Amino acid sequence: MLPLRAETLSLWDIAEHCARELGGRRSEVEICNELEQSWLRGDLQCTRPELRLSFLRALHRAQDGRHYFFVSGDDPEPNRAAGFEDGSCQVDLRLAIPIPSHDPDHWTLENCAKAFDILGSDWKEELAPDIVRPTIGAVIMTQKNFIDYTKARGYDEISFWATPRLDTAFVDPADPKPRIRPKRLKSPDEAKRLVKRWLADGTLRRPSVRNVEKRLRDAGYQGGLRPLFERVVRAMKAEGGLPKHPGRPRVKT
Repeated sequence: MLPLRAETLSLWDIAEHCARELGGRRSEVEICNELEQSWLRGDLQCTRPELRLSFLRALHRAQDGRHYFFVSGDDPEPNRAAGFEDGSCQVDLRLAIPIPSHDPDHWTLENCAKAFDILGSDWKEELAPDIVRPTIGAVIMTQKNFIDYTKARGYDEISFWATPRLDTAFVDPADPKPRIRPKRLKSPDEAKRLVKRWLADGTLRRPSVRNVEKRLRDAGYQGGLRPLFERVVRAMKAEGGLPKHPGRPRVKT
């Protein structure tokens, strides 16, 4: 139920809830692209700053030359346009990402600043190979991270994400400021029990990995949920414990 009172949300969850709150004025994909670009530039902070470098390394490992390519200072200047005898010209529109070297072990956030600037201006979700999607899915923000970003951009105040209730807080003797006690899954078996319970009571209608993860975060659980639930959903499908969504009925003409 809205407003959400979770301590943290993933970038994808925030994009989804923003699109709903805006009532169609901006699509979820459009908002997701903006948030990813802002995160890559460093304008939008998350709970794990080192994920930007992990994303860049995963992108480097996955490059196939179709949508983007990496270029270092030692590489020859790429020829972005080629002319032909009939007078036509072919232009290379791929995204060129500058890097200090082709050895990712020597990369830092500082010497890869140009790469993040390029990605922060031209990156789109559809360019992401499958190998980098888990990194984007792991981008988790606190409410303060997101509110600071919206204020800096001059956006209207959000209403889908409320301040977490302090009646679930605990007090650390070394730090008397109230903090929210996070829920964490202890094992895949516990995750299976939750999924089965949600299927039985009807609160989980479409048992996809993303819907299961979203249902879990709405319930206040935190941590690396997506990799865990990918394994759980695959295992439950193999056991026949997940119903298949019927989809839309076909109309014969």
